[in-house]
Amino acid sequence: MRAANAIGIPFTLSTVGLCGIDEVATAAHAPFWFQLYMLRDRGVANALLDRAWAAGCRTLMFTIDLPMPGPRHRDIRNGLAVPGRRAKLLRTRQLLARPGWIWDVAMRGGPLRLGSLGEHVPAARDLDAFRQWVDQQFDPTVTWADIVWLRQRWRGTLLLKGILDADDARASIDAGADGIVVSNHGGRQLDGAASTASKLPAIVNAVGASTQVLVDGGIRSGIDVFRALALGVRGVLIGRPWVYALAAGGEPGVRALLSCWQRELATTMALTGVTRIDAIGSQQLDPI
Repeated sequence: MRAANAIGIPFTLSTVGLCGIDEVATAAHAPFWFQLYMLRDRGVANALLDRAWAAGCRTLMFTIDLPMPGPRHRDIRNGLAVPGRRAKLLRTRQLLARPGWIWDVAMRGGPLRLGSLGEHVPAARDLDAFRQWVDQQFDPTVTWADIVWLRQRWRGTLLLKGILDADDARASIDAGADGIVVSNHGGRQLDGAASTASKLPAIVNAVGASTQVLVDGGIRSGIDVFRALALGVRGVLIGRPWVYALAAGGEPGVRALLSCWQRELATTMALTGVTRIDAIGSQQLDPI
């Protein structure tokens, strides 16, 4: 978050982030975005929206492609997605193998709970209890009518994340969204889902002229940012790269990543003869 603020880009706090809304608002000193999943308990959803707004958040990103968690076999293997004694032993072994993490994060990083959901999730520090709560609360019955309700409920900018179809993009705008995020959830929800790059042209043609279109998934360099802009988006989201950078180098690692991407984007623009971001277009895609 501090790295994002330093470089002047938005930071999005997840519903299930360890840091809570109030904690982020206190440390941010800048507006942030909030990401929401639709929960069966609309009272919890309303409470989260009220807290986000009170904390100064004015952009809500609503994830629509997670009505239920997809099969994540790696999480099963490492003990994150299954309850029981074996899973706890696997997690304990992983912790004991990383004493530096135990000291730096587990002991000094506290409070190690789901910050925004702590008051709503019973035993929020317990991974098995949280998994059970998620299974019960993530709502697979959401329809466009729920998006209309959310639009009426949220006074700020509303972005819908998880769009992969031009018709759905148009329906998003009809339901009141200010923008969309073309995303396949990093390929984590459905093995074999279409790539976001393959779907971008049709979606941009459908709604891009009057709608903020962002893209998520597969962005790994400043050159990838250039490619996405050339396909018509206003900006990109990065899910995994900043996590890798944070794990490897903390806040300085994230700053270094973002600075590197800025340099790569500027270099790509220079080598393709572009001097302004708004001049990047599909005509520059052939050489790269």
